[in-house]
Amino acid sequence: MIEIRTPTVDDLDAMFRRDEEAFGGAFTDGQRTTWRGLLDLDRFRIACDGSSLVGLAGSHQLELTLPGGALVPMAGTTWVSVAPTHRRQGLLRRLMDAVHADADERAEPVAGLQASEAAIYERFGYGAATRWRHVEIDRRRVAMVERFVPSSGHLTMVDPLEHVEQLAEIYDRYRRGQPGEVSRTAAWIEMRLKEEPGRRGGVLHPDGYAIWKITEDWNEFDAQHELRLDDLVACTPDASRALWNIVLSHDLVGPIRARQSVSLDDPLPYLLTDPRAVKTTTVNDFLWLCPRRVGDLLAARRYRVPDELVVDVDGERWQVEGGPHGAVASATDGEPDISMTRAAMGALILGGVTATELAAADRLTGTDLHRADAFFGWAPAPHCTTSF
Repeated sequence: MIEIRTPTVDDLDAMFRRDEEAFGGAFTDGQRTTWRGLLDLDRFRIACDGSSLVGLAGSHQLELTLPGGALVPMAGTTWVSVAPTHRRQGLLRRLMDAVHADADERAEPVAGLQASEAAIYERFGYGAATRWRHVEIDRRRVAMVERFVPSSGHLTMVDPLEHVEQLAEIYDRYRRGQPGEVSRTAAWIEMRLKEEPGRRGGVLHPDGYAIWKITEDWNEFDAQHELRLDDLVACTPDASRALWNIVLSHDLVGPIRARQSVSLDDPLPYLLTDPRAVKTTTVNDFLWLCPRRVGDLLAARRYRVPDELVVDVDGERWQVEGGPHGAVASATDGEPDISMTRAAMGALILGGVTATELAAADRLTGTDLHRADAFFGWAPAPHCTTSF
């Protein structure tokens, strides 16, 4: 009989091994020490076949920003895996159910994850709520339009590891205004900065920061170093322009590659002398959401236009009266205007996917999809840059 239980500190080494086997990485001694301080073992569950750990899942305690700026607790589901020897035995379902039950006991209205494989999690109630845009910019052929170039200073070149607390404070201000973002602690930021070897550069602005790593390529003295932009966080448009101007001003750099810093609705191309220089190389799903307390989520977010809809989520019906300034959600037996799965609600709740799109994919039905599109839509588009 395979037992599902909460791990103890004595299980940590086996948890690290399970994660390494599942995802192909290897924890250094320093990373193991750091993760021991970041993991709340009460939020994890392990599957044990005798003395062998054969499955693992857990969550981090996070906050999610909804359209309109409301912050709600989120169970950040993570470290999910089952050993190849124990597949097709229902262990993944048992582990996910246990993690979700823990989130429900904590009254966390939503669970979220980043899926290593996109085909796995819809059956557990998760829908893709944000997308990750990878871009490449050839620095040698583009610059910022002159009128957007900042005329004053307020920028300081820094070693990011020496300013972790300041980075954390700026990020916290930024994420409160960006739907789809989740919370980061200073410890999380420090861990990510130390995660890969090599020196990182950075620049601080009172309302933002950028962090990058440069890999040299002298190319027979026609230098084309790669600048990988790890993070660009800006609380204001002025800060964003100032930070991008610094990133684009690096000598000897050819390609600038950003894996997460440019949102789908980012104005960056309009700020540059050649908008086509911002080439999107990949668009992929990133943050998946599983609504656990549907009524709480519907009441917490704001809506683009004032309206009143009855929403059915897997048979659970809510009458939602809302608009740009607030909302109320009440349980009802009324006839639904739109009906959907829990996973579809996970995709819809941040406003990054329309009811019409979900209906075309047979995840949602409704009598007036354009009305639902207008109600649930939001700007800015949901965007998440935080992996967990």
